Amino acid sequence: MRGLVAMAPIAAGEVSGEYFGHLQLFGPPCRNGPTNEGNRMHLRTRSTGNKYVGLDAQNAGGKLRFMNHACNPSTRFHEVQTGQRLTVVA
Repeated sequence: MRGLVAMAPIAAGEVSGEYFGHLQLFGPPCRNGPTNEGNRMHLRTRSTGNKYVGLDAQNAGGKLRFMNHACNPSTRFHEVQTGQRLTVVA
């Protein structure tokens, strides 16, 4: 089991990192298995063909792919689009 632990306090509003990986198109999450399975994260953004967009960080991702679920999370993900680049920050 892997996890990511902060070694020092993280100030409110500070960007913890960038979740990146291979961009993929999926069907609706309920028909395509669990929403966030393995290192795959479905995003709120949709493609022009009304497909769901997701990031697969299994083979090409940063350290944020090791963030684990928490019942009382101290961070949350935000999708930020700048031009043609879509970034997920925590």
